[in-house]
Amino acid sequence: MKTSEIITPAYITDTEVFEDNFKSIGTLKNLMYPKNRQSVSFKTNYHPAFLVKAKELGVMAEVVSPKEYAMAASLGYDDNEIIYNGVIPDLSNKMRVAKNGGIVNLESISEIEDMRKACEEIGIKVKIGVRLNIGAVHGSVSRFGIDVCSDDYTRLKELNGGSIEINCVHCHVSQARGLEDFSMRVREMAKHAKELGAKIIDIGGNRYGKMTKPFKMQFNGHIPTQDTYMETICTEMYKCFPNGDVMLVTEDGTPVFSNAMHLLATVIGKKKICGRTYIVVDTKREDVGASCAVKSPDCINISGPHADFLENAQIDGCSCVELDHIVRDYRGAAEIGDKILFLNVGAYSNNFSCGFISDSPQYIDCKDIEDWGFVKKFINSRY
Repeated sequence: MKTSEIITPAYITDTEVFEDNFKSIGTLKNLMYPKNRQSVSFKTNYHPAFLVKAKELGVMAEVVSPKEYAMAASLGYDDNEIIYNGVIPDLSNKMRVAKNGGIVNLESISEIEDMRKACEEIGIKVKIGVRLNIGAVHGSVSRFGIDVCSDDYTRLKELNGGSIEINCVHCHVSQARGLEDFSMRVREMAKHAKELGAKIIDIGGNRYGKMTKPFKMQFNGHIPTQDTYMETICTEMYKCFPNGDVMLVTEDGTPVFSNAMHLLATVIGKKKICGRTYIVVDTKREDVGASCAVKSPDCINISGPHADFLENAQIDGCSCVELDHIVRDYRGAAEIGDKILFLNVGAYSNNFSCGFISDSPQYIDCKDIEDWGFVKKFINSRY
């Protein structure tokens, strides 16, 4: 089929791009800090084709719920290939993962107390990880993890040993994606790893993915590449551990998913209100996902040139909700029936999509689209 023949809305998936993203990050880490593991963030994208490919690549599964743990198990992940994070109580599965050599990063002292008690009752000892909250020193306060400046952290040190042994320290700091932010994460995690005797540092995720130039322009400041992220993280790891004896774990979500999936939609409406043009497409903001929550995703009209070039138009979704805005400042052509491709929506999109008002988009592998090579060249020209 050709793009013009696709029934929309449709997610266009590219597993080759997904694979290349993982391999490039892995190569950089192996060169700069060989003792490392990669993991795929299940919560970022639930499309089975991506998760199956990640399993083939030998990366760990990072899950945050019983649902995602079951998904990983159904794909053939053994417990020792799983990182279990999250705030949902799931003592039995978390115990199983910990007993079988996986990484379980517990979120709170109450969770750790429950794990300790369960281990004592059956007379076993397990290695666990802990999520640490470094907001006081990092400047970006999160609601997750154990505050390293609190009485809970003192209690954590008291609990370390006996039936539970802390083997991993973990952090995931939202809204702090700069290179110095990651340098600080490594330094702080290294300090606490040494203090707690941990042999694994799970540095979490929250790195920017690959962006087109129009999307990148909406951000203030420098957008690091994966090369510079890995160089920064691995250099700091070597400073802290010159012998390379502590394992570095990354949780890869947005950097591997974002540019591996796009959303194709059709223009179904066009009108002017108070002098501004409003374009309606047959998808909705939940299908496009997080990229349109506070920004406007980059998009292209792939139906050919038109004489009617619009300035300062708005693209909205098809739901009967006032806030269903997708692109707030669209410049380009758009006629009813045109195909609009929203670029780089692989992160936090299809997992937010639901059957509210309209069904979720179908999936189409780009290999099944005859003219995708031409479209891909156009996409690549925007980076």
